[in-house]
Amino acid sequence: MTSTPARRSFNSTTFAAGFLALVALLVAGAGISDYRKFQGTRAETAERLEAADATLAQVRYDPQGNVLPEDREQYRRAMSTLESGTGTLRMLRASEANTYPYIGGGALAFLVFAFMAVRSTRRK
Repeated sequence: MTSTPARRSFNSTTFAAGFLALVALLVAGAGISDYRKFQGTRAETAERLEAADATLAQVRYDPQGNVLPEDREQYRRAMSTLESGTGTLRMLRASEANTYPYIGGGALAFLVFAFMAVRSTRRK
């Protein structure tokens, strides 16, 4: 006696849930992509800040505490880099937190819609 596997039939709910599961997966993927981009930008910014800090360590001062004229341009560039870099890090930290709902929500929605798609099939 051989058993025949049960056949499943698909309906519009199956296809709609499957489509929404794919959309949710794309949303989660976009969140992960943004998160990785922010991590790369954060690493580049940290390297620039370290280089600016090293430049500041090389700047010489006169006895009154003022920057020597020959080091003034180095000082200005380093301070400008530090200012813009810290602003970039603040912005990245705030933006990175916005990616978590996309990643988590997309993954959860994918699981829910995938479950719905599987459950909506009927055995014949």
